[in-house]
Order: sequence, then structure tokens, then C-alpha cells
Amino acid sequence: MSKFDVSGVKTQKGIKGYLYGERGVWRPGDSIYLNFVLNDYDNRLPDDHPVKLEVTDPEGKLVFKKTLVDHVDRFYTFPFATTTESMTGIYKAKVSVGGAKFQKSLKVETVKPNRIKMKLDFDDEIFSLGKKLHGQLQLNWLHGAAAKNLRASVKAKV
Repeated sequence: MSKFDVSGVKTQKGIKGYLYGERGVWRPGDSIYLNFVLNDYDNRLPDDHPVKLEVTDPEGKLVFKKTLVDHVDRFYTFPFATTTESMTGIYKAKVSVGGAKFQKSLKVETVKPNRIKMKLDFDDEIFSLGKKLHGQLQLNWLHGAAAKNLRASVKAKV
């Protein structure tokens, strides 16, 4: 037996569904394209049955609400956008259809730009006035890849 829960998800009232977005993290001001796919093998729901999406911010305030009946082969698209003043944190998206509810967490974060790790080694350990310094500068992105072809300017005060 596994140490992990591999039981899967139980169907809710004979309905299966999955809510997903085009990426994992959005910035304030980004457009968010959520999609919901409905699996109704038993055909319990009529073709024009409404599917409702509600999105709440980290404080629980409703920021987006939409009900759709139009779909393409039971795929529903819910585009909406955050504002540049939107708070960061984990938003909750909840789809309701035929008495079943499906949820997804949406991360809205301010993403920091790429950062560089620098290593500067000099050939000599002792510096003397009037003597040229020679050394090697190694640059890596914080995720580990080499940062090639970057321009560097080194100024030092001793």
C-alpha cells in the first residue's frame, strides 16, 4: 500500500468535473482564463444546463461571478481579469453545476524578477596600489543555469 492517498475523487451526483487555468501563478492586472470540463456520462443534465463560476479574493470577497450555458463538447471558458490594484494571495474559484461543486485555488502574486548569484575571485590574495587586478567573475541565475553574455562593471573602494 502506498503512503499517499491514491483513492481518487468520488463523483458528485453522477457528475465529474475539472477546473483548470492556463498557468499556475498570475500577477495583479493579468487576464485569467479558467476552463471547466464537465463529464456527465449518464446524461443526467440537459445540454443547456447552467454552469456557474464564482471567484473570491483572499479575504473572501466575491470578485467575479458568471453563469454559462454555452459550451463546446462540455468545455466551458470563463475569462476574467484582475486589476493592477488587486490584492495578492490565494483566490478561490468555485464551479457549481447540477448540485455538484468543484474548486480550484488561484495564486495571484507579485513575481520578483530573475536574480543573479555572483562569484568574484582574484588571482592574487594581496592587492597593491598601482598593480592591475586580474580575476574571474562567475554569474549564475538563482535557479542554477549559467548567466552568459552579460555585461559586468566592477567598481571597488578599498
